[in-house]
Amino acid sequence: MGYWVRYTDDRGEPMRSGYLRTVGQARRAGIPKSAAKRALRAVNYQGALLGAVFGGCIITMNSLVGGVLPTHLSSIGYVLSGVLVVALGLALHPITVPRAIRSHKQGFLREGYCPTCGYAVAEFEPEADDCRVCPECGAAWRLTEDVLDQKPEPGTP
Repeated sequence: MGYWVRYTDDRGEPMRSGYLRTVGQARRAGIPKSAAKRALRAVNYQGALLGAVFGGCIITMNSLVGGVLPTHLSSIGYVLSGVLVVALGLALHPITVPRAIRSHKQGFLREGYCPTCGYAVAEFEPEADDCRVCPECGAAWRLTEDVLDQKPEPGTP
């Protein structure tokens, strides 16, 4: 997998840009706050963990540079430590971004909402390929049985 990731629905069609990334965007789309928080929980945990890893790497490299290198070489060491952190980020990108996208999609689908626009898709009948098509944005999603047992709250878009 390359560095560029395609955001697609369950039929492989590209999702429109501007999909629901935050609880605030999900709330503006009409999703209840509790459902939006549950949907984005896994993505937020992954982001916090990745931030802790990068922060730990930067602190460790800077302390090593300051403690090991003589003063006149420390500026070169700081530049190299920054380059190593950027290289680490580029190396982890093909792993972390698709995983975050999967967690994002699964979180909203588990709650019964379209990950692209927030429309309640659990109430619609599946088509021949078992996908439910969102009437708002046209994205197609396959829902699991546990989602179908608990439909979204009535009155949501």
